[in-house]
Amino acid sequence: MTSELDSTKLGPSERRNLRRYFWGFGISMLAYLVVLFVAMPAQEAAESPWRILILLAPIVPVGFAFAAVLQFIRGLDEYQTRTLTTALSWGFAVAMLTAVVVGFLDFVLTVPLPSWIIFVAGMMGWVVAAVATARR
Repeated sequence: MTSELDSTKLGPSERRNLRRYFWGFGISMLAYLVVLFVAMPAQEAAESPWRILILLAPIVPVGFAFAAVLQFIRGLDEYQTRTLTTALSWGFAVAMLTAVVVGFLDFVLTVPLPSWIIFVAGMMGWVVAAVATARR
C-alpha cells in the first residue's frame, strides 16, 4: 500500500490556503471589473483634473489581488513553492524577451503592436512552464 504522504489529495491547510486565495483573488477581480467599468468613461473627460486618478483607480483592486497571490504563495509547501518559482521565472523570461522583441520591432513596423502582447506572452509562458514543471 502506498504511503499517505504520497497522496495527491489536498490536506486541510492546503484546502484552507486555496479557499482563502480564491476568495481574496476572486473578490479583487470583481472589484477590478467594477472599478474598470466605472473608470473607463473618464477617458472622455479630458478637461477634468481628476481624470488621471480615476483612470488609475483600477490599480487599487489589482494591489489586493497581488496581496492574495503573495498570501497564497506563503502558504505553499517547499515543493509547490519550487514548482511555482520555476514557472514564474520562465514566465518572466518570456515576458522580458517579448518586451525586447516588441521594442525592436517598434523601430521598423508602422503598425504599433499592442502593449498587452507582453502581458499575454508572459502569462502563457508561466502557464506552459507550470504544466511542464508539474509533469516532471
